[in-house]
Amino acid sequence: MQIRRRGKKIEFLRSQYVPEKKASTQAMVGSQDYFIDRLEPELRAKMEPLEVQQAEGFFKQRQQESAAMSRRLAVRGVASELRDATKAIEGGQELSTDQAVAIYRAMDDLAKQLKRSGYPKSVVVPKKNKVQTDAFPKDD
Repeated sequence: MQIRRRGKKIEFLRSQYVPEKKASTQAMVGSQDYFIDRLEPELRAKMEPLEVQQAEGFFKQRQQESAAMSRRLAVRGVASELRDATKAIEGGQELSTDQAVAIYRAMDDLAKQLKRSGYPKSVVVPKKNKVQTDAFPKDD
């Protein structure tokens, strides 16, 4: 089975070998909206068990890729999100005690995970009011 995207649709194609032609031909089993994350029941009924398995594997892989992309975007955007929140609070945005507690907990969790990942604050961020003299090594 071949699964391909055509615009806003996913097409499911079945390949069949034709001995007279000595070649394979493709027949469309069906198509569905690209943004649906599972196999539609009408399409499932038209497919053989192996084809259903392949289609489900396709959807599972697509969900994993989407989750990985979401994680990458979350890491890339966390600094700007924190700055935006800082500006909002400086600008007078009100928040409840529960929201403040949730923010502090999330910041603590992020700090712990950064440290576990090999990025402790003491190594990555220089201390305030301290001039780094060894930032550029001198030639001897």
